[in-house]
Amino acid sequence: MIPNNRAFRIVAAGAAAALLALSSPAVAAGVHTGKVSLPLSSWGHARQQIVSITMSTTTEFTAPDQVTAGWVTFRVSSGDADYHALEVARPNPGHTVDDVINDLQMGLGTDPATEALGARQLVRDGTLMGGVVPSVYGPMDATLPLTPGTYYLFDFAEFGLPTPPTVHTLRVVGHMNWSGMPAFDSVVGMYIDANDMPAFAAPTDFSATGNVLIYGQGDELHEATFRPVKPGTTDQYISDYYTALDAGLPHGPSPWTGPQKGFNAMSPGQFAVFHLNLPPGPYALICYVPSDETGLPHAHMGMHQVVTLN
Repeated sequence: MIPNNRAFRIVAAGAAAALLALSSPAVAAGVHTGKVSLPLSSWGHARQQIVSITMSTTTEFTAPDQVTAGWVTFRVSSGDADYHALEVARPNPGHTVDDVINDLQMGLGTDPATEALGARQLVRDGTLMGGVVPSVYGPMDATLPLTPGTYYLFDFAEFGLPTPPTVHTLRVVGHMNWSGMPAFDSVVGMYIDANDMPAFAAPTDFSATGNVLIYGQGDELHEATFRPVKPGTTDQYISDYYTALDAGLPHGPSPWTGPQKGFNAMSPGQFAVFHLNLPPGPYALICYVPSDETGLPHAHMGMHQVVTLN
């Protein structure tokens, strides 16, 4: 892990101002740094390319073979109520897509030590740009800055099955155009705090159909999904629930009223703009990515925040 006394920073004055406006706790905290440079001066000056994807258990999703470098919007719908999770990934120099797939298989397994190893190796072997855990309620968008190169698309639901996951290859060509970054009305930071614990820096209220800037600081993978909770649920209740559950002790009823939906896993140092489209109500912003030390899901370590979608 990177020493936790290094100061938090985002290399853009506009981004810092946006975070301060939201009273982000990360601004004042000592956190691990994974440099994030945001081209905020380029907001909204060009239209994004849109890739529409429908995910279902019975039919493999389709995607184009090629797009132009720049901001690409992956508009993802769910064709059924089963779990699906689109991810856009790129191998790091000196590594292959097979390395990335192997790391994901490990990280999405059931043995904590193996999951932790997979999480550590994945940061070394590849870069997760993000994606969408879709909902039957309606399509949601992950708008990602894709520089030239070769990327791969997966459905996390296919990992851990007897057959290998289907891999879609996406070539990104041309010169990078930063001018299409969408505007946003909320900011979610994902980082490691001064106590070496995973955490969110986020508001407590979101527009149920708003745009959210999501960024990852530090040296671990994170996700920003929204899981519906029973009215009156608190973060302390969720923490107590997971502590008892992990210890095999008696615990209260589950706080959840449904599965999580939202923004899929992202590597440190990355950023994206995510368009929400979920029913209004109480949720927990939550991350189930495994710790790269213990394999315990980040949510079980306190990476959750009760929020309201209006």
